Amino acid sequence: MDPCVHPHLFYHHGQFLSHNKGPDPQHIMVPEFSYCTTMLHHNIRIPVPYGWVPDVLPRNDDPEFDEKSDERLLWRGSNTGIFHRSSTRWRTSHRDFLVQYANDVDGTVDVLMPPVRQDEKIGAPRKLKKKSVNSVFFDVAFTKKPIACSKDICPQLEELYPWKPYMSQAQAGDYRYVLDVNIALYRLHFDVPIIFLFRSMEMAGLVDSND
Repeated sequence: MDPCVHPHLFYHHGQFLSHNKGPDPQHIMVPEFSYCTTMLHHNIRIPVPYGWVPDVLPRNDDPEFDEKSDERLLWRGSNTGIFHRSSTRWRTSHRDFLVQYANDVDGTVDVLMPPVRQDEKIGAPRKLKKKSVNSVFFDVAFTKKPIACSKDICPQLEELYPWKPYMSQAQAGDYRYVLDVNIALYRLHFDVPIIFLFRSMEMAGLVDSND
């Protein structure tokens, strides 16, 4: 997604927030090699099979979609993506924003309700209490303890966000939907949760496996 077309991304991703008003341009053009490029950069991409996981083994750790019992959206990860200190805008960084939003229980949220019939149009959104929605639809938390933070901010993070232990492959495999929130602007490799995500979404008809 091009942040020049969708400028709100500049305010919700650590890649941009870390530079405050933006990085200074390079005065001398030099070739730069990277795992990916963006609409704002012209890096030379190189093929990297690093971290590729061919399949989930044992296979019973990744049951068929209809056999997965937990229908909440799962995410686990560390609080990386931006360094947390008083001089950085870490509160709106992508991972911080996700964990805060998915666990917020105050106020209301607009929800589009599914139609009863396939030929029925989706109506106006309904206002529902966040405490009734978020706990039902999301299982989102940081793992273990705060990192990438200054000594004065780390205790704040521990109080501000939920922190849970690492999940096993079998535990993660019981979720139908898994969200990928990258540290940087790219997904370097498809790890086990991403295999779960795409296999689950393909079974649900939400994505085309040929894309």
